[in-house]
Amino acid sequence: MKIIDNFLDKEYFTEIKNTLCGEQFAWYHTPTLLVLKKKIPVNYYFFHMLYDSSVPHSSHYSLFIPLIKKLNAISLTRIRMNLYIPTAKPVPSEFHQDVPNAKTKYKTGILYITKNNGYTIIEDKKIECKENRFLEFDGNTLHSAVSPTDERKILCNFNWYE
Repeated sequence: MKIIDNFLDKEYFTEIKNTLCGEQFAWYHTPTLLVLKKKIPVNYYFFHMLYDSSVPHSSHYSLFIPLIKKLNAISLTRIRMNLYIPTAKPVPSEFHQDVPNAKTKYKTGILYITKNNGYTIIEDKKIECKENRFLEFDGNTLHSAVSPTDERKILCNFNWYE
């Protein structure tokens, strides 16, 4: 597991943040959080699929090409933006892998866009949401997303092969 603060240069990160936090960025509500094939009812979770199944799914894909190059990815699996609105108390997802049926080893990365008191749990470590922090880990590692109670939590979730 690697944690890299100030992962992107300030100007590029600000461009991404302004896009994702802007009024013109489309977020899609999902009434359930699908984790390990179980549907967990939620009312605080939104997503935007940027890339999935070898195909860009968003007009914003080109904005992320420099970041994708920085990952040294041979092949992408998925890029998904997540937005969690504050909840009364922290709500963790189940521990999961983003690509549970992957036949080969892959990487998972999370770029935190907003600072908030939500966090990610990997093993027994709590990784705080800090702007422009990148968390990289083996895709087979179980992890859990925990909702914030103070501010919205926006992040970019990457899955790729090296």
